Parts: sequence; C-alpha cells; structure tokens
Amino acid sequence: MTLAIFDLDNTLIAGDSDHLWGEFLIDQGIVDADGFKAANDGFFQDYQDGRLDIFAYQEFVLGVLKGRPLEELDRLRQRYMDTVIDSIWLPAAEQLIADHRERGHTLMIITATNDFITAPIAARLGVPMEWWVDPQLDAARQLRILDPGGTPLGLELFGYPSDTVLPTVLITDARGEICYVDLADNYRVRPEPATFLRVLDTMVPAPR
Repeated sequence: MTLAIFDLDNTLIAGDSDHLWGEFLIDQGIVDADGFKAANDGFFQDYQDGRLDIFAYQEFVLGVLKGRPLEELDRLRQRYMDTVIDSIWLPAAEQLIADHRERGHTLMIITATNDFITAPIAARLGVPMEWWVDPQLDAARQLRILDPGGTPLGLELFGYPSDTVLPTVLITDARGEICYVDLADNYRVRPEPATFLRVLDTMVPAPR
C-alpha cells in the first residue's frame, strides 16, 4: 500500500485554516475585535515558533462558540467555507490529489486543527476522514489511563465526552514490542522531541 500524506494548511490550501477561522469570527462580529485578534495572533506566532500550546488554543477558539445552537454553528461554518476557504482554494492541490487517487494511493491529511473546521475541507478535497477511537473508553479503563472530566473546555460543545484519556506516548519496535512509555497526569505536559529521538537512536533497525 502506498500512502500519499499531505499537510493541510499552506499545502492543500493557501493559508492557515485555524488562524483564518479566528479572523472570520472577528469579521462576523462574534468576538471582540481588539482583544480576540491580539490573542489569536499571539497563538499563531507561538505556532510559527514551534511552541504552541494546542489545548490552550483550542480552549480559546472553541470557548467563544460554547452555548450557541448547532444550527447557528453550521451556518457560520458554511459561510466560512463559502468565503474564506473559497478564497484560498488551490485547484492544483485538487489535481494533485486526483493524480494520486488514480494511481491507487491511499490519501491522508494530517492536521492539528479541530475537525469542526477541517472536516468540510477534507470532504471537498475528496479525502475521507478516518478516526481511530475508543468510544466507550473501555481500553482506557483497562490500561488505567482514564481521565474523568479531563476534556479541555469547549470541546464538549462539538460532541466530545467529558471524560478522556491521560496523555500517553508509546514507541514500539519493528516486532511490535514496547520500547518506551510516557504517561502524564496533565494534558499540557509532553516529552520534548529530543526524548523521542534518544529512544529511537537506541533502537535496533528492522532487518531488510
């Protein structure tokens, strides 16, 4: 199987869908222009600098929508697609995806932006959204990584349950054996990339 893996923002579309969503909310009068713009731009700069706290950002951008009827949110999102996303659409990206599809490649989009924004973009590109989930958190309970009430503020509005899992990282070798485990009790805590690289450097390469 051949994978064709694409980033979404500034690759398949000519802009950053998450930051532009914040600008759109300002233009629509949904949020305070000055205060929200300063915070939105600050988060965007953190992202460009490689130090974005993704959960803090999601609490910020999704929190302003909390309590609004889903019908209103759907209309807002469609207006965003029809105006903002249309303005940064790349026909060349559509053609590139079509070329890979004709070759029988499995298409994949990787993005850190929430699916409320990205799902309709992926649908328009013809790339199916695929989620690997543990809907009843049965595996989380068995592994003792359940985090009751740990879902970040605002995400419940979009159908996420209040319970989630503790941040967990596993690294396995080519035989499927676990070589590294990191478990945190705070969703903002993550190991530095250098930690992963040290583990990977000590692993024995798979036989060719």
